[in-house]
Amino acid sequence: MEIILIGIAAVLGLYMAWNIGANDVANSMADAVGSRAITVRQAIFLAGVCEFAGAVLVGSHVTDTVRKGIVDPQAVASIPGLETRDAAVVFVIGMTFALLSAAFWLNCSSYLGMPVSTTHSIVGAVAGFGIIAAGWGAVNWIKMSQIVASWFISPVAGGVGGFLAFKFISRVILGREKPVKAAVRYAPFIIFIVTAIVTLAIICKGLKHVIGGLEWLSGDRALIVTGLLSLLAAVVSKFFSETPWPARNISRWTCS
Repeated sequence: MEIILIGIAAVLGLYMAWNIGANDVANSMADAVGSRAITVRQAIFLAGVCEFAGAVLVGSHVTDTVRKGIVDPQAVASIPGLETRDAAVVFVIGMTFALLSAAFWLNCSSYLGMPVSTTHSIVGAVAGFGIIAAGWGAVNWIKMSQIVASWFISPVAGGVGGFLAFKFISRVILGREKPVKAAVRYAPFIIFIVTAIVTLAIICKGLKHVIGGLEWLSGDRALIVTGLLSLLAAVVSKFFSETPWPARNISRWTCS
């Protein structure tokens, strides 16, 4: 029975991943592919690597929230008439079909061209399972309110950040007489900032769940490591941006 459940969960996980690729990955890669900075084949490869790395390195907190932060497993275990083993089976089956419902909803929404969020889908599916299985009290409504609040805060914060970033790029790169030369000049600074943000997220959110014994990598040490890695990324980008081949590619794209 356990092997069957694991197999079904694995198949549904692949189905969910397929829908995430059709939805979220398309959103994140559309600009890069549309501008011909990368090809569709390169986008698929990068998405596969980055999605896996993101899930492993910074996904532990999200996983913990989905699996035990929305529905309290003890609430399901305390259902009258259920033994501990039966309650565990109910919880596993419920979470499995929450995955199915979220994946199916994403599939239908993407097919119809509707705006949809994978996070909204899985959070709603898990909460719905908890309510059906053990009542309204099984759902952690404080955590749910925090999740819902993030759905409103994130677009505002992202919009402000995107506006400021675009204004900066417009002023120092696109608004210059020679934008390609300006891009080569300022790209290392932008890469330094992006690398610093990603590195801090990895160190603070998920790296300790992948590699043990990293308690020392915190506080000032984390900032030092982040600074060094970001500086290295900026230096590497500076080296590659000054090679002749990007100029030839840009010329080819603009003339086509």
